[in-house]
Amino acid sequence: MYVPASTATLARFELDGQQVTLGLAGAPRRVTPTVKGDTVTYAGIVDGVELSYEVTATSMKERMLLRSAAAVSTFAFTLDARTLAVAQRKDGSIEFRSPPDNRVLLVMPAPPVR
Repeated sequence: MYVPASTATLARFELDGQQVTLGLAGAPRRVTPTVKGDTVTYAGIVDGVELSYEVTATSMKERMLLRSAAAVSTFAFTLDARTLAVAQRKDGSIEFRSPPDNRVLLVMPAPPVR
């Protein structure tokens, strides 16, 4: 499992031979993740917020936990999908397609808010 130490690249995975990276928008800063089993956790990714990714061979689940009512509750992420075609669907999900044949490789569900 790749465990980055910068907010610029929080998660990285491969689709159809292309590397896809996700990061937190804004000025990059160093972070110290902890790994427990299949979960990477970034405590204090921003003040009062914990971010974790549960990673399996076929999935990655993101969870953000706001530790207080004063914590930031709006986030912007960066996405670098190299040559893959990326589009947001009407339901808020994000679709990744292979450029040569327009095949859907992955649909990232719209984030739920609880």
